Amino acid sequence: MRRILLALTVFPAVLAWACTLPPPPGTLVPPRVEVLEGEARAVRYGRSAAEVLRAPALAESARALFGANWSAAGAGGRGVSGPAPEFFARAAGAPRVLRVGGVDWIGVAGCRTGACTTHAGVLLVRGDGAVLLARLDDGGFSHYYAFGTGLVATPEVRVLIDAAWRALGGPPPSR
Repeated sequence: MRRILLALTVFPAVLAWACTLPPPPGTLVPPRVEVLEGEARAVRYGRSAAEVLRAPALAESARALFGANWSAAGAGGRGVSGPAPEFFARAAGAPRVLRVGGVDWIGVAGCRTGACTTHAGVLLVRGDGAVLLARLDDGGFSHYYAFGTGLVATPEVRVLIDAAWRALGGPPPSR
C-alpha cells in the first residue's frame, strides 16, 4: 500500500517538474499573438484574402512577394503546384488584426476551391503595408514567403507566420 501511495505522489511531482523545463538552447519559441477583435483596420485592404491580394495598395507587393509563383506553377518543379492567388480563392475566415511582439498585422487565410484541406494559405500584412509575409501549404509541403526591405523567410519569420496562422484558426488539420 505504501508503494502505491508513494508512486501516486512521486509520479505527479515528476510530471510537474518535466512540464516546467525550459526548451533546449536554440529552440525557437513562437511569439505571443493577440487577436484584436472589432478592429476596423482588419478590412483596410479587403474583406477576403483574394480581395487583399488585389487591393491597389498591395497588388504590386503581393506579386513581388510570390515572385514566379504568382501567375503559374514554379519553373522546374521548384514552386507550388498552381498560381499563388489560387491558394486564397476561397476565404477561410475574415481578415483580422493581430498583434505580434508589439507590431500590428492584418492576417487573412484562404484555400483553393475544392482542396481546402491540402492547399491553403495565410497572408500577413504589417499595419503600414510595407511588409508582407505568407505561407502556402501545397499538398503536404509548406512554402514561406517574405517581402520587405532586407527581409527573408528566416526560421524566426517562419515561426511568426505559423503562430499568426494558429491565432487565425490554424492551418488545415491534415498538416
